[in-house]
Amino acid sequence: AVATHPAGLPGGRQRESVLQKGLQAWEDFRIFAKHRFGNVMRLWFAMDPEENMKIGGMQFARACEEIGYRGNVSALWRYFDHDHSGHITLQEIDSASGVLLAEFKMLVKSHFEGSITKLVQALDDNRSNRITKAEFIGSLHKLGYQGHPKRLFDLLSRQAGGFIAAEDISFLEKWNPPPYLFSKPDMAGLALLKETLLSKHPNLLRVWLKVFDRDKSMRVSWEDWVGALAKLVARAPAGAPGLPKTQEQVAATWRALDQDCSGWIALREFDTESFDILAAVKRWIDRAHGGMISRALHSAAEARNGAPIEIKACTMAQASKGALKSSLRREAALNKDELHALFEGLDIKDGTIISETDLKFLERWDLAFEDQLLVVEAAHAAEREKTWG
Repeated sequence: AVATHPAGLPGGRQRESVLQKGLQAWEDFRIFAKHRFGNVMRLWFAMDPEENMKIGGMQFARACEEIGYRGNVSALWRYFDHDHSGHITLQEIDSASGVLLAEFKMLVKSHFEGSITKLVQALDDNRSNRITKAEFIGSLHKLGYQGHPKRLFDLLSRQAGGFIAAEDISFLEKWNPPPYLFSKPDMAGLALLKETLLSKHPNLLRVWLKVFDRDKSMRVSWEDWVGALAKLVARAPAGAPGLPKTQEQVAATWRALDQDCSGWIALREFDTESFDILAAVKRWIDRAHGGMISRALHSAAEARNGAPIEIKACTMAQASKGALKSSLRREAALNKDELHALFEGLDIKDGTIISETDLKFLERWDLAFEDQLLVVEAAHAAEREKTWG
């Protein structure tokens, strides 16, 4: 008998993917940071004492050793450095804290011309060269700050006495986070963008695969988004109607998708209908064929043929569109409309022979990680709601 899950472990347990190992390492790191430093900002500056606001791979590994972290450092680094830039930033470690700091930086810019010196002079009521928690919270309320002043104070205070010194917040003047951290979600702009793209493509699955996720990694980064929209605007008629053109517009449409400001989005965030259909196919391949496209196509071809088909060495499995459609209808419970949307999205025409290459990206899609991440993020959101108030 052929094992249903060839990549699995004895007892039906599945091997953890790189992303799943990274997610677990991140959870361990968060717990360590909370116990050792109290919050992410104190952790960050313990690792980035020169306040460069970015940390490279070697520095990260060395800093983990110096602060006493003994977890899976390599998995943690791969998880944080999702864009393979070779360095990580504060918001990649804790995007929620990054958003709070970005909002505060905007307040400093609008009320104090971005000057930390002017901010401290305004908030330091008793001229002690230190800002107490009461002074900080009271002053922010007067300035109309709508965020979480207590949490913000805890992030910014690095002093044992429970106050903020000017040197604690001087990093804000040179901190240059991605522009979407300063944006509000533009849901109307995103809807208009999708409507514009649907005038050129049959559905949003095709848009995802052809416009944004061109390498079919099933993850689109902020950089991918910016690059794709720049190409669309460059090729569009004069004025590029329906497309975000300025940096502010691009950032606001991104923020409508990347609501947790993680710096990347998945298909389920871009279009839930497309995600549900493609996820049903992925889960069918995993469940019935051990996650292998070749087995799925071979099975579909055999079912249509009504007899076993010999697999020749060094040849790719393939099946007709009709054969795969029949298997998906029968085994993955996709209806006629869903099947039409799927093949339109994959740009597979009638009469086409589908090969492993056409669907290979589904093997690489780490859907189990995405499902696990949803649970973790929900837990983090509940924790913030409880502790931030």
